[in-house]
Amino acid sequence: MNTKIIGSFSLDEFIEIATEEYKEQLNIRYSVPFNEIIKDSNTESELDAVGYTLCDFMDTFIVNFMRENHYFSDDLFLESRPDMHWSLSDHEFECYIETIFKRNEQYCFFRMCHTFTFKDFENEQAFQACLRSMENCLKSQIQGVIKMLNQVKFDLYKTTLEKQSDDSTVVMPMPVPDTESDAMGYLQRLLSPLNWKVKECKHSGKKLNPIGNYDYELVQIKNGSN
Repeated sequence: MNTKIIGSFSLDEFIEIATEEYKEQLNIRYSVPFNEIIKDSNTESELDAVGYTLCDFMDTFIVNFMRENHYFSDDLFLESRPDMHWSLSDHEFECYIETIFKRNEQYCFFRMCHTFTFKDFENEQAFQACLRSMENCLKSQIQGVIKMLNQVKFDLYKTTLEKQSDDSTVVMPMPVPDTESDAMGYLQRLLSPLNWKVKECKHSGKKLNPIGNYDYELVQIKNGSN
């Protein structure tokens, strides 16, 4: 069975993306698939391209993980700083990435270091084991920013919901992080697993602002608008 970690890839998806990235690194038009490249590369330029392709993969993994788990949206991403070293004798690639986000005027750094070999890409099981190791690295770091994440301000939207099973509707206030630029899309992603469809959402003119100790106060800011 093809199990996928949230915000991650299948092996086939990775090979397709990594092969294109490798071609861009070397400015070439044709290349064998990346899982073959990592075994057969032997020149300095090829090995460098493999290493930085893997760094880019780690950076994409972090950004996807943060987005899909609703920690940081793409617009909060600032930059990434890659570094890597390779061993020709073992065909090992020690890759490092520092990915930086910014929320509420606070910077948050996520760092990952992983040593890749061709064995990580031999089959789906090996690849998913590699991803689990990377995911565990992020989970251990995310605990350190929970307090900051809990200081997010929320906009309240008057939201009309339709139950997909019987078309019944209900109107209720729904909080949306003020870092989200697409309130309708955010609510739809949040509620679709519960079989509710967002028919309409309109800003209520109210916000929920953090006041400490994980508590919030309701603040009137303006008249409701689309």
